[in-house]
Amino acid sequence: MVKSAYYITLGLVEVDESGECSSGDPRTPLWKKMWHLKIPAKIRIFAWRTCMNGLPTRLNLSKRGVNISPPCPICDQETESITQALFQCESALQVWDR
Repeated sequence: MVKSAYYITLGLVEVDESGECSSGDPRTPLWKKMWHLKIPAKIRIFAWRTCMNGLPTRLNLSKRGVNISPPCPICDQETESITQALFQCESALQVWDR
């Protein structure tokens, strides 16, 4: 569910790179549907934070001024971003395969 929500939202964000418009946030229908799903609140909040780039990855922490080493602590190969941590890291891929 989280993986699907992430990719749907990522597609919406990439389509709307032109900036804000008078019609509001194009993701509003997605958020309304997501908040009404019959899943635990912690899953909805995690999905929302993932889509809004609000997870405390090493990349996000360093952008906020935290002095931290950027490589992924699990694979130690790439900078730990949300995409890397959830979809590209070998350990993450093993979890998704289960």
